[in-house]
Amino acid sequence: MKRFLIFLFCAIALPYALSAQETDEKSKRILVKIAVIDIDEIRRNAEAVKDIHSQIGKFRIAFQSEIQKEEEALRSADQELGRQRAILTPEAFAEERRKFERRVIDYQRMGQTLKQQLAIAQNNAMGEVQKVLNEIIGEMAKNNNLTLILNRNQTIIVHSALDMTEIILKRLNERLPKVKVPEPKGSLTTAGSTDGAAPSAKVSEPGK
Repeated sequence: MKRFLIFLFCAIALPYALSAQETDEKSKRILVKIAVIDIDEIRRNAEAVKDIHSQIGKFRIAFQSEIQKEEEALRSADQELGRQRAILTPEAFAEERRKFERRVIDYQRMGQTLKQQLAIAQNNAMGEVQKVLNEIIGEMAKNNNLTLILNRNQTIIVHSALDMTEIILKRLNERLPKVKVPEPKGSLTTAGSTDGAAPSAKVSEPGK
């Protein structure tokens, strides 16, 4: 009985042992070729990324200019509403006050919308850069038979011969020098229906 069990164990275990040995031999024959890429450096120095930042910067400057104009208009409208309070009926003043508050809410909503549009536009543009970058890295890996590509921040000491950052950056600049960032739609100056002029409401008459 014991001999039979030993025989059975060997019959089951031997194929797995042979399979593991074959796997080890195959893994030893794999030639490991490693490359290192500094993704952060590529994102800092890529011409397309610089172009994106430049466009976003121009949109932000225009956006800030609109913010200042609309805030000044709201302050003027609020001051004018305060001066008109003495000559407006309570009902007329309350109506003008509601219009002003709606304008403030519209201004805040439009401001948030423009900020979101700007963030989405920037993310989409950077996504285009990342897509092309991934394609270039894939091509480099295939053409050079690379089996492992590491990001520079995952390493401590790297031989310069393994660093392919400059090569990939050059190809990225050649293939994608610019990315068009769509301008955010909408305007803060169109928020609300009040234009900052004196409220055109019913004036209270003497003796009423």
